Amino acid sequence: MKEPWAASDRTSLPAQQKEKTTVSLIPASQRITAIENPPHGGVYPAQLRCLNLDANTVLDVSVNSNPYGPPPGVREALQAVQLDRYPDPEATLLREALAAQLGVSPHALFIGNGSAELFWLLALAYLDPGDKVLVIGPAFGEYAVASQVAGAYVSEARPGGDTILGWDATALRAAIRSAGQPKMVWFANPANPTGQYVSQATVEAILTVFDGLLVLDEAYRNFVAEPWPSLPLHESGRVVLVRSMTKDYALAGLRLGYVVAHPTIIAHLRRVRVPWSVNALAQAAGLAALQSESFLIESRARLLADRVTLVQALEALGWACVPTDTHFFLTRVPAPWPDAATVREALLRAGLMVRDCTSFGLPRHIRLATRRPDENERIVQRFATITL
Repeated sequence: MKEPWAASDRTSLPAQQKEKTTVSLIPASQRITAIENPPHGGVYPAQLRCLNLDANTVLDVSVNSNPYGPPPGVREALQAVQLDRYPDPEATLLREALAAQLGVSPHALFIGNGSAELFWLLALAYLDPGDKVLVIGPAFGEYAVASQVAGAYVSEARPGGDTILGWDATALRAAIRSAGQPKMVWFANPANPTGQYVSQATVEAILTVFDGLLVLDEAYRNFVAEPWPSLPLHESGRVVLVRSMTKDYALAGLRLGYVVAHPTIIAHLRRVRVPWSVNALAQAAGLAALQSESFLIESRARLLADRVTLVQALEALGWACVPTDTHFFLTRVPAPWPDAATVREALLRAGLMVRDCTSFGLPRHIRLATRRPDENERIVQRFATITL
């Protein structure tokens, strides 16, 4: 569904030309025309223009990036990039540095233009029309879209009833059995939008009930206080770990992520990738970010501590927050507010952008991410002032 503030497909044509133009179009694939692209977090300039808002005055807590980034050295590295040269298609220096830091072979790493591109490449490389795919929800919408573009049949499993949290090994095994041996299972740990982080035993239980490929989205792993060591899972050849340097190091404008998987899987991804998808600026930024070893540890500690204070302040205002293991969290829309969309617009007009979780199947929840202390104070102030 097109957003009400999105530009029409033909707004650039003069009125006379619209009347005279006759176009005979080749029909697109039926599976493509049936796909509805999910909304995402982030500031949309067109929407701000419709509301007469200045992007510089809006505090964006609808995305879960690290508010303390980019790390030292990144901006200097960007200035040294030679823009007249093509980027290294293999991202060799970044891949080798990342492999050394993780303790894996460079042949088990694939660098991508953000985790979203990596999801699409995995679907393209592994899914055929008619394949069964299971999404463990509520979840990021691109899992389903990428699978549908590949022609797969997508089903989603959710915790029972009105429960948001509640996935455990028993429930996950039952959900996968009900899906009838899917070729691919998409599962985020920590989950988005809930922030729930499940145990190693729970994830490994998934592999006992199906023979396909488990795509484990770990985009927010570095925002968990004590994440368990998941890297050995990739050695089985049945698990793909997807991680996001965009979130860890606040590089959303550059887009950067990576896959850790068996070298055979990496070889398949290389076959379907778009040439030069990871630009030279992103590669340089990623390489510089890795040099700041303490950055993630220190910023995570700050964020998790500040989240406690922020949640307490919001709950004091009547906004019940859902328990989380990360710096981002859900809060349920209280009466008399009718739904999340209404709250989102009211907060946006007040200069605060939150994530309406209707697209996650949670129309009475919004998601927001903890920011720096002074920004968290602004968040609380905005919630205290909005009215219907």
